Amino acid sequence: MEPDIRYARSGGVSIAYQVVGDGDVDLAYVPDYVSNLVYGWQSLHWRRFYQALARSFRLILFDKRGTGLSDLGGHYPALETRMEDLHAVLDAAGSERTVLLGSHDGCSLSALYAATYPERTRAIVLFHPASHSEWLQESTERDLADLRERWGTQEYFDEILEMTCRTLANSEEDRLWFANWPRVGASPSVAVALNRAWFETDLRDVLPAVRVPTLVLYREGLAEHDSREVARLIPGAHEAKLGDRAWRELLERHHALVRRELTRYRGNEKDTAGDGFFATFYAPARAIRCAQAVVYGVRELGLQVRAGLHTGECEVHEDKVAGLAVVIGARVAALAEGGEVLVSKTVKDLVAGAGVDFAERGTQKLKGVPGEWKLYAVRAI
Repeated sequence: MEPDIRYARSGGVSIAYQVVGDGDVDLAYVPDYVSNLVYGWQSLHWRRFYQALARSFRLILFDKRGTGLSDLGGHYPALETRMEDLHAVLDAAGSERTVLLGSHDGCSLSALYAATYPERTRAIVLFHPASHSEWLQESTERDLADLRERWGTQEYFDEILEMTCRTLANSEEDRLWFANWPRVGASPSVAVALNRAWFETDLRDVLPAVRVPTLVLYREGLAEHDSREVARLIPGAHEAKLGDRAWRELLERHHALVRRELTRYRGNEKDTAGDGFFATFYAPARAIRCAQAVVYGVRELGLQVRAGLHTGECEVHEDKVAGLAVVIGARVAALAEGGEVLVSKTVKDLVAGAGVDFAERGTQKLKGVPGEWKLYAVRAI
């Protein structure tokens, strides 16, 4: 079932948003150019993306002003106005500190928000950002005229798809899906205004003011110079570059390693999404040793993982495991640091005498779970 559409009021304009999942950390996806909250859930690609994020976070989605289900409210606004729209959405969603995941055009909005409201920003992740456009004015006007004339045609969107994601361009179904995404996202005039705003945006004075944890992501061969420039301008930003094939190969190696350790320690894989695994064990000590083996093993791949363990009664329906114990385990995992195995007091007590050493991590409230819970980090075994 698709989540409800809600509206935040921003300067007399209604901005459509949704909240999905109940993770301990809020993540707002700031879309690239256009979006449509209804069509997104009807699309296999976007649905998978949203669902994967909602498994780990309390996910906040929205359509930017003038796109999808949101009002335009006159002429297309400046970046600062769109930033206040985002602020209104986060207020309406009750998000006090948020991770912002921005894509392409959405990176500019994310960076400006982080610089303006650092106390409300937990971290930002920027996929293919640009600090400014180096396009010549003549070229810009020619491209915008072409956009206005051909917006909505399959030919125009095929050309964009060929430049940005050739793996989808080979499928007739994916070509149609990709063309419909901007069609339901914006009218030609809004599309022109969006692109003109992006061409005219210069963040070189804003980026040095970003003081929250920042990760810059880019695909090799796709305007990577712009992304590296952004990472250089944000103090302490980290970069990650990975091509599609390299990412798939790394994911396959990660999955193979995890499954090898699950077999070794007699764990039962119940679900996987993206790079996350959910498994059950007959003994908590085995679960701890398996988690530690995975943590150490993925370091050779240049990765860090976090693991959370809890033990308790579970409900089983057609081999699917559910119940409060599963929720607690997920909440514990969300609180773990990178490279850490975090367990509940129940697990710690059950492995007494098994040679496992723990460090106290304090008492925590777990979202959606009554009471307070003592947590412990596993020391090296």
